[in-house]
Amino acid sequence: MRAAEGKAVTRAWRIPGADLTTLDVMAPIRAALEGAGYDVLLDCQPRACGGFDFRFALPVLPEPGMHVDLGDFRWLTAEKPVPGGTETVGVLVSRSSNAAFVQIVTVSPADPAPARDAPAAATATGAATGAGDPAAGGGAGVPGVPGGADGPDGAGGAAVAGGAAGPGGAAAADGAAGLAEALERDGRAVLDDLVFEPGSAALGEGEFASLAALAAYLAANPEAGITLVGHTDRDGSLAANIALSKRRAASVADRLAGRYGIDRARIGAEGVGFLAPRATNLTPEGRALNRRVEVVLTAGG
Repeated sequence: MRAAEGKAVTRAWRIPGADLTTLDVMAPIRAALEGAGYDVLLDCQPRACGGFDFRFALPVLPEPGMHVDLGDFRWLTAEKPVPGGTETVGVLVSRSSNAAFVQIVTVSPADPAPARDAPAAATATGAATGAGDPAAGGGAGVPGVPGGADGPDGAGGAAVAGGAAGPGGAAAADGAAGLAEALERDGRAVLDDLVFEPGSAALGEGEFASLAALAAYLAANPEAGITLVGHTDRDGSLAANIALSKRRAASVADRLAGRYGIDRARIGAEGVGFLAPRATNLTPEGRALNRRVEVVLTAGG
């Protein structure tokens, strides 16, 4: 296998449910990567990949963060040119009897270009064989896959594609009643009125109706837990965009806790970068729609 060297970041997700196949999970991730300009170098199942030897040559996060069934996994390697070199992505998908598992490794040049209007993510430095030698990774809203997910750090994950809200995204929140209805019907909603300060992940200082509505919902449902999931357009590298989207979600979580008094322990903050678009990235209007924060109901409600 070809080695890829640079700054490596590994993230893993657990997706509850017995009905998702590894192809169901891998297909939208591959489509998102190809849409962002990545060339797929390898996409294989156990026998074609090389079976036992291939699996144990891969860097994999330990259980329970990542689980691999030797007879039921898929591996994808993709890359694209970025300023300073090449960014390589390795995606491993497998499942157990009651859940699917996804691990994504991104290996970026030592000094990758930042995502637009934000500094590049700080990551651990590593080397990769095939797709990447993992730096310690946290959980995040799983990209492009219907249903919820739990990362290895215990944070809830995201529903970010398909479902009743339409392809690739959640329903926009329309007032307190609309947000509560969307959360209880779809398990998610888009906080479409949020504005971030130029050049940073800081949330603007204005009052946002969607946050007030979300705070009211959480106050009325003290058993509810949520995860805020940041999304970006596809400008910049995958690693930088995932980092930016997570920082923006964290900024929203901090505002909910600081201004509205919501217990921060009830709020997860994750990011999936550009892997779950709800519109085309070929137009300014579509890119604007893709830059968003969604709220996902992960407990109670």
